[in-house]
Amino acid sequence: MATSGLIEQLRLVKDPGEVARIRSACAIADRALTHIRPQLGDQPTEAEFAALLDATMRDMGAADVSFETIVASGPNGAKPHHTPSDRTIVDGDLVAVLNDVVDGGDQIGKCPAGGEDVVLANRHLDRDLRAGLHGSGPQA
Repeated sequence: MATSGLIEQLRLVKDPGEVARIRSACAIADRALTHIRPQLGDQPTEAEFAALLDATMRDMGAADVSFETIVASGPNGAKPHHTPSDRTIVDGDLVAVLNDVVDGGDQIGKCPAGGEDVVLANRHLDRDLRAGLHGSGPQA
């Protein structure tokens, strides 16, 4: 039996269960980052903040993360595949956060280490859900 394109065809349209899991995973990631955001005032290292975010997502119901959470602050913020380091996040830094909860869409958030609110964008959620619901293209 030929299997060329089989997986791609199956992934063209998200079923309601997949959509619900993606929405749930994105909500967990959003809530977790919003919840720990005040910890930036304690000037954690990038690695400490990433570990705290991962633990908080699990505490809020995530089974796991799909890849190592990226926390990049200050001069590291423009590095898309930065590994969280022992760099201390200081007041005034822009902190880039990229994470992915299992079964979810990846999220990128950028928030200043100072007093402003977290700005979150579920980068692919709307696009993926629209495409997956309507069969307009393969989804990662």
